[in-house]
Formats: sequence, structure tokens, C-alpha cells
Amino acid sequence: MRGPRPRKLAPAEISAIRARPWPRLPLWLWLVVGLSALAMVTVAGALVLRPGPEEVTVRLGARRSPPADGLTHGVGAWRAPALEQPTAADAEVGRAECPRLDRITLVGTGVDVRLLREAAGKVCALRSEGGIDQARAALNQWTVVVAFAGFTATGNESTMLLEESRDPARRLDLRGTQVAVLVNGKFAGGAPERIAALLVHEGAHLARSGGTALAGEATDELAARRVELAACDRLFPPGGGLRPNRGCQDARALLELGEAGALAELRAAGYH
Repeated sequence: MRGPRPRKLAPAEISAIRARPWPRLPLWLWLVVGLSALAMVTVAGALVLRPGPEEVTVRLGARRSPPADGLTHGVGAWRAPALEQPTAADAEVGRAECPRLDRITLVGTGVDVRLLREAAGKVCALRSEGGIDQARAALNQWTVVVAFAGFTATGNESTMLLEESRDPARRLDLRGTQVAVLVNGKFAGGAPERIAALLVHEGAHLARSGGTALAGEATDELAARRVELAACDRLFPPGGGLRPNRGCQDARALLELGEAGALAELRAAGYH
């Protein structure tokens, strides 16, 4: 059922309505509206201009910390349960299955050891060029032990213990060797290629240092980055589906600065 149709207004009524004064809003309400609009514009501008997470990072040369405390990269306080007592007694111990790294020791949970063994296999399969063979040979010569660890200094993907602490309470079970490669625990359960790149980086340091603690020379770090990048290019080929480690990307960006530029960047980050 249709309702009543609206009555058509007469011209005089329309004129009267138009002549009516519109209600005036109080001044305080206009002030609130104006301030609210200004605040919204300010917030919107801040959101647009705020750098994204990928831009809020430490400088390029500092993304691998300079050596500290007998480590190739200072990672702050760190823990490696597979090397510490009493948990070391329960860790599984394994070996790489390829001749080029058959002397290194892999420790951790059963899953850890299997992943580290796959990573070692990836390193063994790399072509012997770009310093890779020297890095790989150094790891095997020094019979390094490899384990996952937790670092308090974020950003570092790996480090290598070249000088054990003299504190009796900090003694580690290094399985009869003197050198330990510590891989950031975030790589546990990931792709073995990512760990392989880190083994090559630390192996390059070992090849140059001869097993002694590093002095933090920028030239040593740049050399290790160069060898690491050579491994990354083979471990993460274009179109392969696996994105390179952040360390691989940093190494490329650093080397693109040229020799002088890269050394200057590393020295600005604390290397000598």
C-alpha cells in the first residue's frame, strides 16, 4: 500500500525556507574540528614519510660485528648448549659425509646434525674457485666443530671461536679440537644452503688467520666477504627459488662500493 505523496511546496514557501537563517555552530566546536583535521593530516604525513623496516638498519659495514672475545665476530653474550656442560653430554655427534670435510665435527640434536651434514655437503660440492677451496680446506685442516648458538648481539649470522675463554666456568666441550664455528640458531630447520654460505665465510677467516685470534683488520673481513659472495653466487643461482642470505646481499652491496669504499665502510664500523 502506497503512502501519501509529498505535497508540492508553493513558490512563497520555498522562498521563506531559503530566507531562514542557518544555525551557527559555537566557536569551540569549529576549533575542535580544525584541530582534529590538523592532527589527522600530521599523522598521515608521518605514516607516509616513516621509513619501512628494511630501511631502519645498521650501516652496511657493521652488519657483521668486528672481532671480540676470541671470536671472528663479536656477538655479545652467547650460548651453545651442544658445547656446554652438562647439556653437551646429551648432544648427538656426527661427521660430514664428503671427503673434503670429513674431519669436521657436527654437534647438536639429531635434526641439527642432519641439517649441518647437508650444509657441509653443499660446501663440498662447490667449485674450487674464488677462495672457496682454501676456506673449505682450512675448515677441514683445523678439524672444526660446528654447532648452533644463540647470540645477544643481533644481526650476526655466524661467528667462529678461535680462542676459548680461560674462565673454568665457561669451558666448552669442543670434541678434541680448538676451533668452533657457531651458526645463529635462526638457521636451524632452514635451508642447508644458508648454513653453507656461513661455513665458507668463517672458513675464509680461518684460512687467513691460521687459527689465531683476529686483529679486526678491515682487509681480512673484506676478503672473507669476497669468498662468501663467491659461494653465495653458486648456492643461490638466479631463478633458483631460494633467496640469498642477508649476509650474501650485504657482501654484494659492500663489494659494489669498490676496494677503497668497502674498506672505508668497514673501518667506519669499527674494523681497523
